[in-house]
Amino acid sequence: MRRNLMVLALAVGWFNASLAAVAAAGVPVKPVPVVALKSPAGPIAPATTKADQPLDAAKLMQALSLIESGDRDHAVGKAGEVSRYQIMPFVWREYKGGNPRNPTDARRVAILILTDRMQEFQAKHRRVPTLVETYALWRSPARAMELRLSASVKECGRRFASLASDSVAG
Repeated sequence: MRRNLMVLALAVGWFNASLAAVAAAGVPVKPVPVVALKSPAGPIAPATTKADQPLDAAKLMQALSLIESGDRDHAVGKAGEVSRYQIMPFVWREYKGGNPRNPTDARRVAILILTDRMQEFQAKHRRVPTLVETYALWRSPARAMELRLSASVKECGRRFASLASDSVAG
């Protein structure tokens, strides 16, 4: 239970740290509101890595990139998804993405999309999504909002969580 709560805290910390980087680039953004995370033993301390270092948002974005495209900037999916994060073209245009082959543009758009989806999830469910649910919000947002994940999305979500946890751990 405590490990799951710590992973949730890491996810929120990752998005807020990433938002700070996007905001520094002049893009107006709102931080993800942190839902109070409590265990039977009391509140969870702010998330850090095993070495007590702050969370590295870049490593978590790397996990998403590895799952979606094998970390390839020029990847194009079967349905026309673009960038290392495999973003649908209509979504890319909605977020005024710039060049999908540019890793900086792709990361900025991916952070904005995922942040919007996480905020919607938190508003609906009054909790922070798990890392598997975070991945599902990326891959299948409507089903993730209804907590109806397919077996394939759950499997990819578990791989994402494993990569993200390994990234955080060291």
